[in-house]
This record gives sequence, C-alpha cells and structure tokens, in this order.
Amino acid sequence: MSELALIVGPDRSVSLAGEFIELRERALEESALIGKIEDPDDNAEVTRAMRSLKVWRDAVESARKKTKEPFLDMGRKIDARAKEFCADVDEELLRLSNIAIEYQTEQRREAARREAARRDELDRIEREKRAAIIEAARQPDATPERLAAIEERAEQEAEAAGPPVEAPKAKGQVVKPDWDFEVTDIWKLLREHPTLCNVEPRRADILLQVRAGRRELAGCRIFETMKVTTRAGRAIDV
Repeated sequence: MSELALIVGPDRSVSLAGEFIELRERALEESALIGKIEDPDDNAEVTRAMRSLKVWRDAVESARKKTKEPFLDMGRKIDARAKEFCADVDEELLRLSNIAIEYQTEQRREAARREAARRDELDRIEREKRAAIIEAARQPDATPERLAAIEERAEQEAEAAGPPVEAPKAKGQVVKPDWDFEVTDIWKLLREHPTLCNVEPRRADILLQVRAGRRELAGCRIFETMKVTTRAGRAIDV
C-alpha cells in the first residue's frame, strides 16, 4: 500500500495515493447504509463499519507522521542552528541595549530636572508679570502702553527660558518609555481581580482521582459517560 504522498510543488500541495481514496470511499459507502441499531446483528454491522473507518483513519495518521517527521526534524535543526548562530549577537545586543537604557534613563532624569526648573521659571515670570500689572494699574499715570511693556518684557523672559527640555538621542535611535509588572501575590491578584487571571483545572489529574473512585469534588459535577469505539484490528500497511 502506498504512503501518504507529499508533493513538493510551488504551492507545497499534499495528496493521497489512489489506494487510500478507494478504501475511504468504500468504507464511507458501507457506513452510510446504517441508520439505526435495532438488534445484535445491526450492532455487529456498526462495529464492522467503525472498524473499517478506523483502520483507514489509523493508516492515514501513520502515513502523516512518517511523511511529516523529516520536515519537522529539519525545522528543528534549522531553529537550533539559527539560535546557535545568533547567540553571540543576541548577547551583545542585550548588553548594548542595557547600556543604552542606563544612559537614556539618566538623560531622561536630567531632562526632567531641567524641565521642572524651566517650568518653575515660567511660573515665576507669570507671577511677577501679574503683580507688576496690578501694581501699575493702581498708579495714577497708568497707561495701556505701560501695561503692554510689562507684557512684552514678560514674554521676552519666558522666551529666554527656552523650549521644553527633552532627553537627547542618537540618529536612528528609538527611545520609548514603557511599563512592566511582576506578580508579588498571585492569590491576592486572583481575589481582587479575577478577570486578570487565567484559572484552568488540571483535567488529567482530576480524571485520575475520579476514575480512582472519587465522586465529590468542590466546584465540580462528577457524572458517568459512555464511549463506544472499536478496535482497528489489522492495520493497512503503508
């Protein structure tokens, strides 16, 4: 019997050998004739039909694994070698990135300090301007020109304070502040913000206890189910 054929073409198409297609159609035609089980003979017929389908399904699954494995193995080798090739470069990129982060952090801290001082200076200029305008307005010889001169002098002082201070960066360098977090108490986080946590039952562990006889488990409903399957019997050679 032929294997599942992998045709490596421009579109990387995959096709089944003709023998597999014929077996599948035959098994499906036989199973399609069964609509209901009314007696033991019908039950035996269903079992035979299921066996035929399962034999075919297992054969294709086996062929799929055989055909796919060389490609998976090659993919793993490519990933491993690429990681090996990039190891020194990634390490050096991380080292340089950490150096840049340390420098930019200090630059941002200094820029924030200078910007705060600039804003304090602007606030002082604004306060003194208002006080000067109020004082000038109280004088008998107050004129619009005198008040305008106070405004102009304040604008000149504000301009001398300079533009907003920003941390310098190199050409092509992207500096973007970001946020991160670490969980210090997962149970507190779960209690206070359950929508921010994923809670998933360990299904395999729960089934082990249930199948061992446990019938009560907090937060669970334990119930009996029924599965009907069939042994494949002789497999198709691939």
